[in-house]
Amino acid sequence: MIEYRETPQKPETPSNPPRKNTMGKRWKMVKDSTHANNHKAFIMTKMIQYQRVLLEVMQLDYFKDQPYFNRDYKDDGSEPFLIHSFVSETFYWRIECNMVFEIVIEYCFENCPVEGLVWASIAWHRLHKYAIRKVLNKPLAELHKGTLAFQDPKYINGAK
Repeated sequence: MIEYRETPQKPETPSNPPRKNTMGKRWKMVKDSTHANNHKAFIMTKMIQYQRVLLEVMQLDYFKDQPYFNRDYKDDGSEPFLIHSFVSETFYWRIECNMVFEIVIEYCFENCPVEGLVWASIAWHRLHKYAIRKVLNKPLAELHKGTLAFQDPKYINGAK
């Protein structure tokens, strides 16, 4: 029989460290030597067009008066596919580079009073051909509320 002088203690479990992406950013893996027809330039052009639309959207008075989530994942090590995300109560705008190196731009409007202005900017920058209307699992206002509660406050802009 084994006698213990002390009660055995459970080993301390380490806290979960921040997730690190070991895959690398998909959009950075595109090379002129491995992807034909200037695919890298195409991806960069779509990223620039996305950013220009986003800047025009954020300059609208409507979005200055409400909190929104705006995060650039382009050089962030946490997400291999996501490039940028913008979430407000009435507008959702996101760009990613998927597994087969295609740019995917998603949007969603929900009772957005400036939908016409935003859509005009999307069309003017020729992104209407590439943008996909996202069908969300829950109302956009609920997604927005959860995003604001979960994400780091440094990515929350607008009126607070």
